[in-house]
Order: sequence, then C-alpha cells, then structure tokens
Amino acid sequence: MDEFEARMAALRARFVARAIAEGDSIRSHLAQRKLTELRELCHGLVGTAGTFGYPAISDAALAVEEAIEAGAQDDALDALCLPLMEQLEALRQGR
Repeated sequence: MDEFEARMAALRARFVARAIAEGDSIRSHLAQRKLTELRELCHGLVGTAGTFGYPAISDAALAVEEAIEAGAQDDALDALCLPLMEQLEALRQGR
C-alpha cells in the first residue's frame, strides 16, 4: 500500500466511525423532530459517503435532506429515514 492509499484508508476508517456515531444522532433527532439538525447531518453524509464508496448511504441521506427541505410530514419522513438507518446499521456491523 502506497502513501496515498494508506491516507485514504485512514480517512475512510474515520468516515465509518463518524457515520456510525451520526446514525445515533440521526435516530435521536428524528425521534425529537429536530429537523434542522437532522437535515444538516444528512447533508454532511451526502458527499462524504459517496466519496468513500458508500453510494447507498449518500442516496438515502439525500432523500431525507430533500424531504425535509420540501416539508415532508412525519410518516413520510419516518419512511425515508428507514433506508438510511438500515444502511448505517449495516456499516456498524461491517457489512
């Protein structure tokens, strides 16, 4: 592994740890209906998840972000958050 690959691996590991922690925050913000905070967390995941090879997380986070911006109601927002939470849980489990 060359220096660039080693740096990317370290950055990817940091992303994974951060995304797992943010999954807990996303769950909490959703439950408390803190939509501004939820949107900000999802916005941050959109770009970084794609960069580090997790397009499903990026796509799911974008769907939640866009739904919040469009004023989605509780049931619709809950349904959109489910795939994101499933992706983050899979990441936690190393899948």
